[in-house]
Amino acid sequence: GLLPALKARLSDNNPTIITSTLDLIGLLGVACGSSIEKHMKLIIPHVINCFGSNKKNIRESTTQCLDLWINEITLEPFIPVIA
Repeated sequence: GLLPALKARLSDNNPTIITSTLDLIGLLGVACGSSIEKHMKLIIPHVINCFGSNKKNIRESTTQCLDLWINEITLEPFIPVIA
């Protein structure tokens, strides 16, 4: 499926691939709207791991991606995923 393929790209060695993948994941959340919530457990922990990057642009893309998802489904569904 698409999300497992995107998840794999989040651990790529190329920072451009990672930032592009984060952008796509964010846009996917917007395109799917609230129905994206059911896919959170698969992808969001891997997105959050990108905050550990030493590359500023990856951390910024991670923030933007999560902001887009939060705008669609609110913050509450994230709590069980990150706890």
